[in-house]
Amino acid sequence: MHEPSFDQVVGKTPVALLFATPQLCQSRVCGPVTDIALQMKAKYGDKVEFIHQEVYEDNDPQQGLRRPLQDFRLPTEPWLFVVGADGRVTARLEGSFGLRAFDDALQTAL
Repeated sequence: MHEPSFDQVVGKTPVALLFATPQLCQSRVCGPVTDIALQMKAKYGDKVEFIHQEVYEDNDPQQGLRRPLQDFRLPTEPWLFVVGADGRVTARLEGSFGLRAFDDALQTAL
C-alpha cells in the first residue's frame, strides 16, 4: 500500500490514506487498523486506491515524523482519511476503528 503516492492519485480516484506505524505505534491499535485496511483493499481495491503512510522517517522515532504527517498536522496515530475522486475529504477516522467504521468511511467516496 506504499505505491502509488498520494499526489499521483488524488483528484483522480477515491483514496483511503492511512497514517499508521504498526511496529512503533504508541497506542497499540495501528497494527489491527492496518490489517483492516488490507481487508478493505481486498474488497474495494478495484474502486479505491489504498495508501499507507508510515509515521517516522526510516521507521526510527529518533528521526522524527515524516513530512506527510507534519503537513497534515497529526499529533497522534492512526488516522484514516477517505478522499473522493474530486479530491475532497469525505471521511476521517482517528484511533481504534473496526471493519464497519472503515467500510462506512469508504462508502462516503463511492
